[in-house]
Amino acid sequence: MYFIGYTLIAGLNIDIELCLKKDLSGYPVARIPSWDRNTEIRAKLSTRGISPKGGICYIDISQAWWDCASALNMVAASINDIITLLEENSGKSPPTELIARDFSGYWTTKSNTLCLASPPQNRAIFTERQNPTSEGDNILWLAEEEQCSDWLAPLTAKHSWIAVQLAAPPVKFINATPPDSLAELFEWLSYNDPGGVRRLCEAVWPQIKTKSPPRSGQILLFWRNDSGWAGCGVSFIWPKPLKDAIKTKRFKAIALISKKTPSSIRRFSVENVEPRRILTRNTPETPAPLADRPVVLIGAGTLGGYLAQILCSLGAGNGKRGSLLIIDSDTLKAENIARHILGLKFVGMNKAHALAQHLKQQYPFLAIDFKPDILEDCFTAVSKSRIVIDSTGDQTTSINLAKYYTENVKPTQIIQHAWIYGHGAAGCSLILDRSKSTPCYRCLWQLQGDKFKSRYPLETSNHSAPLVVQGCHGSFHPYGAGVSMRSAHLAAAHLLDTLAGHSKHTLRFDVIDLEHCQNRPDATPEKHADCPLCSH
Repeated sequence: MYFIGYTLIAGLNIDIELCLKKDLSGYPVARIPSWDRNTEIRAKLSTRGISPKGGICYIDISQAWWDCASALNMVAASINDIITLLEENSGKSPPTELIARDFSGYWTTKSNTLCLASPPQNRAIFTERQNPTSEGDNILWLAEEEQCSDWLAPLTAKHSWIAVQLAAPPVKFINATPPDSLAELFEWLSYNDPGGVRRLCEAVWPQIKTKSPPRSGQILLFWRNDSGWAGCGVSFIWPKPLKDAIKTKRFKAIALISKKTPSSIRRFSVENVEPRRILTRNTPETPAPLADRPVVLIGAGTLGGYLAQILCSLGAGNGKRGSLLIIDSDTLKAENIARHILGLKFVGMNKAHALAQHLKQQYPFLAIDFKPDILEDCFTAVSKSRIVIDSTGDQTTSINLAKYYTENVKPTQIIQHAWIYGHGAAGCSLILDRSKSTPCYRCLWQLQGDKFKSRYPLETSNHSAPLVVQGCHGSFHPYGAGVSMRSAHLAAAHLLDTLAGHSKHTLRFDVIDLEHCQNRPDATPEKHADCPLCSH
């Protein structure tokens, strides 16, 4: 549903178009239809919150909610918010405060972005690197040349960007719109920072004075603020008269020369992609809990895949000493996809390799490696880690791991076993702190005939887990992806609580099938006298 109306702002009749869904299930989409062709409107209104095509961003949906039962009142409130934004853009409120609050909205470069992998320093040279996550030249990755991040260093280097620090945030504007040419850029800089143009020229002078000066210029402008820093970027083709003036250090004439030699600029917004900022943005006072820790994950199946994703979010693989090693000898099959984090793209690949590749695409700054081998061939690598997580759900592998650590003194502090009980009845997590006298995984099981029976059974006496037999040694317990996700979250929460010293029990359960299982409480097992590993 479309509605068109007019509002009087700064002496102008401004047309506003609202588009609502038929079921009135969300905020109306608003725009100024005449924005791109009405120069008078663009001259009177700041571009803050208005896209180049006239779209109006008038509400932060993440901090608001829509009540479809009161749609009429909500639309009226939306119109009031739109008018308020337009009035603010017309100058009735202090523009410096508004633009400082939403500089990217004023700069309007959502399609062109600079991703900075290291904090900017004045006159530092940033090297533009091949995009590690996607194709296209509208998103550029930059790292300081002298301290190029390890994860960006191997990527193909392209242009160089020069960082220029401004004395204050450039929140004042002469025209309602941000600069589109070098002349406007220099005028805008001078208006906000009288020494800004000179510092820019001094920063680029070492490049310009060479025998083969660059044809194009790439400038990263930044300033300090309460959150650390903010910035924007511009690229352009150097006009020869400007290069000659900079080469001879005629900096005072730059503004005048730029007006006589028009040259358009390409504006870029800036994203801070420093790994530390990404991992601690939501917890700024607390470092990423798994950063600077060597972590090994054994098992890249349905549980291990979701758990690995969480471990990366917690900082596994980050920092000088941080690493994440994934071990699994199995191959991903199409039948695994429905409850695995990986999709059809990786079918036929080794699970550890595929999972590491997937995670590197999501977190290119993390040190993630893999071994497509069985556990017994990886004990040397495993023993070097401080945290070892077994998510195989395979009793033979888990007992072999327990046996290895019982017989060998290694620096590993935390050993965690995470598994899904039977037919998806529950998620289970056992954490052993080797600095203390704790039982091993084998202590949880007693051998009856040729089968292991849990000392902490979950199923009721009249129910046993169903098993689907499929081909030679192809039996499996059917359960959905939700079970794997819940079990992964249980394991991650248990690990975090243990590292923080808040965990009351070493064995935790998340009972999912309450119809056929008892709601067993968490426990702290002790070494069992019948355990063949701990009893020796």
